[in-house]
Amino acid sequence: MSGGARRKRPGGRLGSTKSGLEWVGGRVPSPFYITEGTPYRPEMILWLEMPDFIAVSFHLCKPSEPPGSFGESLLEAINAPLAGPPRCPDTIRVASPQLAKEVRRILPDVGVVQAPTPEVQRALELMSKTASQDRNAGGEGEDPSYFEAGRVGGEAVEALFRAAEVLYHVAPWKVATDDQILRVDIPKYNVEGACLSIIGNLGQSFGLILFPSLQGYERFSDAADEKRLPGAPIDLGSATLALTFEAGSDLPPSMHREALEHGWPVAGARAYPLVENRDPDAIVRPLTERDVRIVSACALSLASFFAKHRKIFKRDAYGEPICESYFDDDDLEVRFTLPHEAWSMFEVNAPPRSSGAGVRGSGSASVSRSSRKPVGRNDPCPCGSGKKYKHCCLRREETGSNREREATTTASTPAAWHELDHALARRMARYARDRFGPEWMSVAASALGNSKQLEGLLADWALHHQPLDGKPISQRFLEEEIRRLSHDEVAWLVAQRVSWLSVWEVVAVEPGRGLTLKDLLTDQTRQVVETSASQTMVKRDAMLARVVDYQGASVLCGVHGRSLPPRDAAMVVERARRRLRRKTSIPVERMREEAIGRYLIDQWEEAVEEAEIRASVLPTLQNTDGESLLLTTDHFGFDVSDQEKIVQRLAAIEGVEAPSETDGPDAPYVFSKPGKLAGGDGGQTIIATAKISGGTLRIETNSLERANSVRAVLESSLGALIRHRAREHTDPIASMRTRKGQDGGSSRERPMPSLPPGETGRIIQDWKEGHYSSWVDEPLPALGGESPRRTARTKSGREMLSVLLKEMENGEARQPEGQRFDFSRIRRLLGLEE
Repeated sequence: MSGGARRKRPGGRLGSTKSGLEWVGGRVPSPFYITEGTPYRPEMILWLEMPDFIAVSFHLCKPSEPPGSFGESLLEAINAPLAGPPRCPDTIRVASPQLAKEVRRILPDVGVVQAPTPEVQRALELMSKTASQDRNAGGEGEDPSYFEAGRVGGEAVEALFRAAEVLYHVAPWKVATDDQILRVDIPKYNVEGACLSIIGNLGQSFGLILFPSLQGYERFSDAADEKRLPGAPIDLGSATLALTFEAGSDLPPSMHREALEHGWPVAGARAYPLVENRDPDAIVRPLTERDVRIVSACALSLASFFAKHRKIFKRDAYGEPICESYFDDDDLEVRFTLPHEAWSMFEVNAPPRSSGAGVRGSGSASVSRSSRKPVGRNDPCPCGSGKKYKHCCLRREETGSNREREATTTASTPAAWHELDHALARRMARYARDRFGPEWMSVAASALGNSKQLEGLLADWALHHQPLDGKPISQRFLEEEIRRLSHDEVAWLVAQRVSWLSVWEVVAVEPGRGLTLKDLLTDQTRQVVETSASQTMVKRDAMLARVVDYQGASVLCGVHGRSLPPRDAAMVVERARRRLRRKTSIPVERMREEAIGRYLIDQWEEAVEEAEIRASVLPTLQNTDGESLLLTTDHFGFDVSDQEKIVQRLAAIEGVEAPSETDGPDAPYVFSKPGKLAGGDGGQTIIATAKISGGTLRIETNSLERANSVRAVLESSLGALIRHRAREHTDPIASMRTRKGQDGGSSRERPMPSLPPGETGRIIQDWKEGHYSSWVDEPLPALGGESPRRTARTKSGREMLSVLLKEMENGEARQPEGQRFDFSRIRRLLGLEE
C-alpha cells in the first residue's frame, strides 16, 4: 500500500449512525489483469459494509510493490470511505487468522470475527461480470484482438489459423473423448509433461485443452464433478490453455473484422479459432505470442498424430505405447506420448546415462541401444551426401526401425501374452524378493484381507498396484531393468501399468471364445478374449477384474474368485460412486488409484459374504393369508352307503365347487374364498381340495389355520356322516433341506412326466409370452407397488428398473436355449438402454 495512508486511530464511534454495522474484509487476487506494459494480475484489498453491500474501500497492489498493510487499509477506509461519512463498524469479519490478528492490532476495541467471507467472492464476481459487459458493449478499454495489443505478431496469428484449419478438417473429437489424454513435450518452449485433452465428442466446444501436467488434468476433472457451494470461490483445479472453434458471428466484432481483413484461412463459418489462457479461478489471462505458438504447434501436430493413429482412439485400446515427435518447417518439435504414463520408457524422455545415448527421432514403443553420438536433424548427414540428416538417412533409418520392430514382435496371440505375463511375473517376483525380502507379497495379502477368493487377483495386485516404498513392483522393475527387456516385454508391462481394477458386467457371451464386458464405473466396453470364463459366465453376471489392452485386443489379468448377480454388483458400484463423489462415468485415471482399487476389493468381499449368508438361510414360506406354509392332510372315514349324502352336502357348502361329470372320478372338490390375485385384480383364493374314494374323504390344505377352519366347516355340515381318522403334516422347508442333503438323506424326487424337448420349450415360451404381455402395467412389490411403466418416468425409477431387468435377464440366461425370454422388447418399451 502507498505511504499516504492515514495513521489516525478513530476515536469512539467516529460518526457511526447505525448500530450493528459490520464490515467484511479480504485480501484476494483481483478478477482482472492490468494490460499496460507487461500484463500482471494485481492483488486487491477490499472492504465491504453489511448489510447494504457497499464497497467502502479497495486498493490494488502491483507485483513490484510491498504487500502493504491490511490493517492500514482498514484505517484508511474508516477515515475516508468511498461512500458516506467517516465511521467505524461495530464488528469486523475476515476469513483468516492472519488477517484477524492484523485487525486486532490496529483496532483492539472493535469485535473481530474470523469466519467465511462469501461477500468478498460475490463482489469479485460482480466486478468481473461488469468488466466483461463493458468490453462486449464497446465501452472503455481495448477492443478484443487476435494481436493482443501488439503482444502477438501477425505471423503467429496466421500460423494459428492455418493450423486450426487443418485440425478442424481432421476433427479428432468425432472419435476421441476428453479422457483419452496425451503427454505433450515442446522443448523449445520448456513445455514438459503437459497433458492434452481433445474436447467436443459430445457435440459442443470443439478443440483441445492443454494442462500443465497430468495432475492438473485430474484436478480439473475432479473440480468439474464437484458441486460449487453458493459464495464459494471458483476453482477449476488447474490453469488451462485452450483452443476452441467459434462461429464468426459469436466472436467479438473486432476480432471477426480482423480475420476478414487479413484473409486468414478458416475451415467454415463456425471454425474461427479462439485461444484462451485461464487461471485456476477461471480469470482470463492476457495471451502472449508464446501461448499462441504453443497452441498452433499442438493443433498441427495433433492433426498428424490423429490421422496416423485414428484406430487407437476409436477402439480406446492403446496397445503398444507410442512416443512420436512432429516437426514444423522451423524445426519446432512437439512430442506426443500415449499413454501419458509411458513417457519414462523412451530414451528421448529418460535422463542422461553414463553409457549409451538415445537417438533423437520418432518411433513407437522403441528403446534405442545405439552407442553412437546423436545426429541433429539439421546436421550434415553422416553418409556424406551433403544433404541435411532429416532429408537423407533419417527417413530410411526410421523406416528400417519400424520394420525391425514389426519383425521382433512375436507375442501375437492372447495365449502367448499370458505366457509372456507369467514369465515376467516370475522375474518380477524374484526381483521383489531380492529387494524387499521373502515377505514382500504378504504386504498386499494383508492389505486385501487374505481371502482365499482373492487368489486369482492377489499376484496381479501385488505386482502392479500395491506400493512398496512408494512404487509398485512393476513400475520399479520397468524403470530399473528397461535395458534388459525386449520390446514385447516393455510394451506388455506398460499395458499392465495403465490397466485398472473395476466392476465389469457381462453384456454378451461367445462360449469358448470370449466375452463382451462393460465397466459399470467408467462406462467403457471391451471385447475380451477368454476361453474358460466364457464357458461359465452368463449375461449380466458381474466380475471384479483387471482388463489389459494389448495389440488391439483385451484379456483378463486378475479376477476375483466370485462373481456377483446384478443387484449385488449394483450395490458395490453405488458405494464406489459415493466414495468418488461421481454420479456419471468415472475417469480411468481415478480408477488407477491404488486406494480406489483396494476399496472396491473390500466392498466386493463384503457383498460376496452377504450373498453367501442369504443363500444359507432358507426362506420363510407363507400362503396368501400370511400363514406359515405347512402342507396338511386330514383323513375322514364314512360308511360307503352314505357316500351319496356326503357328496350332496359337500357340494352344497358355500365356496365349494364340485367336479363336473367330464372331470373324471378322481377330480377334487375345490374350497375357495374371495381374494386378490397377484396383479391386484379381484379373484378367488383356493384354500383346500377334497377327494372322495373307497369310503375315505381326504382334505388337503397348506396351513394349520386353513386345515382347522375347513375341518370345522365339514364337521358342521356333514355331522355324524364322517369321522376324523388322522392328520398328516409335511414341512416344505424340511423337504428342501432333504433335497439339498442337509438332513443326510438321499435326494429322491418324483420324476416329472417327460415331453419332447421342442414341445417343452414351446410350452414354456408360450407361458412366458403370456405372463410378460401385461407385465409393464402390473404393480410390483419390488418397485414399491408401482408398475414398471410408471416407475420408468423418473431417473431413479429407471435405475431401479434397470437392475430389476438385469436380475431377470441373468436368471433367463441360465435357462436352456429354447426356453429363454428376450427382455429387449420390454427394455425398448420402457425406454431403457441395453
